[in-house]
Amino acid sequence: MAVRFEYDFGSALEALVYLASKRPRNPDKYKLCKLIVLADRAHLVRYARPITGGRLCALEWGPVPSETLDVLNGLLNENLSDDRVRRLAEFLEVDRKFRYPHFVPKGTAHPPENLSKTDMQALDEVVQLYGDKSFEELKVITHEMSAYKLAWGDGSNRAADMKYEDLFDGDGDALQGAYEEMIENYELSDAFAPEPAF
Repeated sequence: MAVRFEYDFGSALEALVYLASKRPRNPDKYKLCKLIVLADRAHLVRYARPITGGRLCALEWGPVPSETLDVLNGLLNENLSDDRVRRLAEFLEVDRKFRYPHFVPKGTAHPPENLSKTDMQALDEVVQLYGDKSFEELKVITHEMSAYKLAWGDGSNRAADMKYEDLFDGDGDALQGAYEEMIENYELSDAFAPEPAF
């Protein structure tokens, strides 16, 4: 069984703005995506759910939150026909003077409405631990994640889905019972999911 979490764009948007407001080193799409993956993992192994959810992919440069990367790419390409990109553009702007454009908050940050206290704690922790790391350092760190290694395999299956269950492997911060709670919650939500309409 592969546990899935729906992508929560409201939380993802606020997490991106929150991370950018903390001024990590080189806040380009690669850095923000790595920080989102690390924050999702940190929250998952403690509280049995990620912050943003959605599809995690194993790519050559490491794990990527697929939907979040799509939205950031949309903002880079000024694809304002996409509602999510248009919404993100209200809060982040692209600073193109860098080789890899940076994402910078617009104006003063407003208090997050979708992020819980534990979400923000995980984001703060990730910025503190990894915000000053270079892309190469983050690449090495995230390539060592068991979930990434299992999905990437020999590299023949590019963009393979990473399993949320595998994010617990080798994570010393995982709280006892969080894995079981995640499985139980997933099974309950799956059991009560509405039948598809034909």
